[in-house]
Formats: sequence, structure tokens, C-alpha cells
Amino acid sequence: MPRSKRERVVTLAKTAGHKVDRAAKAAFITTLREAVDAYANIYVFSIANSRNGHLKALRASWKADSRFFFGRNALTAVALGRSTADEYVDNLHLISRALKGDVGLLFTNRSDTEVRAFFTTYVRPEYARTGNKASERVALDAGPLPQFVASQEPDLRSLGLPVSLVRGVVTLSGDYVVCEVGDTLTPQRAKLLELLGIAMADFRVDLLCHLSTKDGAFTDLRA
Repeated sequence: MPRSKRERVVTLAKTAGHKVDRAAKAAFITTLREAVDAYANIYVFSIANSRNGHLKALRASWKADSRFFFGRNALTAVALGRSTADEYVDNLHLISRALKGDVGLLFTNRSDTEVRAFFTTYVRPEYARTGNKASERVALDAGPLPQFVASQEPDLRSLGLPVSLVRGVVTLSGDYVVCEVGDTLTPQRAKLLELLGIAMADFRVDLLCHLSTKDGAFTDLRA
């Protein structure tokens, strides 16, 4: 009688990277495989402009019927299986192949239609980081800047903004362009935009591929 894929033993020595003790590795593998057994759908996803606050909110809103895993790609691939010979369930090695770079796994009992619809529209405005491209021109006119308090004046000057205190009010000495469309943001410009309350980035989750654990149907969603 053929041996069930779920009964195959994993060799932990295959994994590389962080030094995690054998018991912790075994526990992680067990947890992942329990998720495979418990959930109908598995997705590999990447995140644009990742922020902890948004991730925490996302996990909380999906907690009832889903589970997210991040990082540890090499160990995750070992748990799921890297080939048809050692995969935990049919076609799970195709999920392992997609575990490259900064990606995560979503295990869920929500329907594929619901999952795709949700993440197609799930976008949250976020402040741009260093290296991002400016999506609009931001210019400040000379004169008082009432959005700032006097205690912020030294910090604003350190960011390159030509300001001074005039009768206790933060005042710009001349017209100043923070960025032009397409500019690569420096740390100083990115911080200025944040202080001005201007968000130029979007937090979003991009689904890369999907596997149905019920029938092994795999779909590449990157096309």
C-alpha cells in the first residue's frame, strides 16, 4: 500500500540560515502542517510598503477563519515539501517554489473568490519611505507654518527646511520645494512629508499563487 505523503519524515538538517534549535524547528513544521490540514486554501503573498500596524489589523480581522505566516522560507519549504516526492499534500511543492524573498503564507477557509475580491480592494494609505518615488509635487509658501509647534523648529531645520521662530511661530523664510514628481525621496524628504501628513505610498497585499488543499488545484496569480 502506498505510503501517505502526510507520514513522510522531514530531515531538519536540510534547513539553513538562523540557528534555531531542533525542537523549535520541529514545532514550526508541525504547526504549518496542522494549518495545511485545517484550512481549505493556501496563498503565497507579498506586501507593498509593509507596516506593523496594518499587518496587526489584518491578522486580527481574519483571525476567525485564517492564519498568516511570515518569513523562514527555507524551513517552511521543508515543512511543505520541495518536490512531488516529499510534499505534504498534492502540489504543495509548487507553493514552496514561490517562497522567494519577502513573502508570507495565508491559510484560510474563506472561498477563493472572497479572498481575491478582498485583497484586490484592500489598500491603505501610508507614508513613503526613503528610496520611494514622489507621486506628487509638494511645495511650501514662505510664511508661518501653523501646523507645527515651536518645539519642532530645530527638527525641521535639521531636515533642511529654512525655518525660524518669529514671535513663537514656526516661519518659513522662503518658498521651499519638498519634492517634485518622480524624485527619489531622501530620509530628510521622507520625514518632512510624514510631518506634513502627506501619504505617498499604499500598503497592499499582492497574492502570488493559490493552492486548494482539497483537490490540489494550483493557480499562479502573478500573470
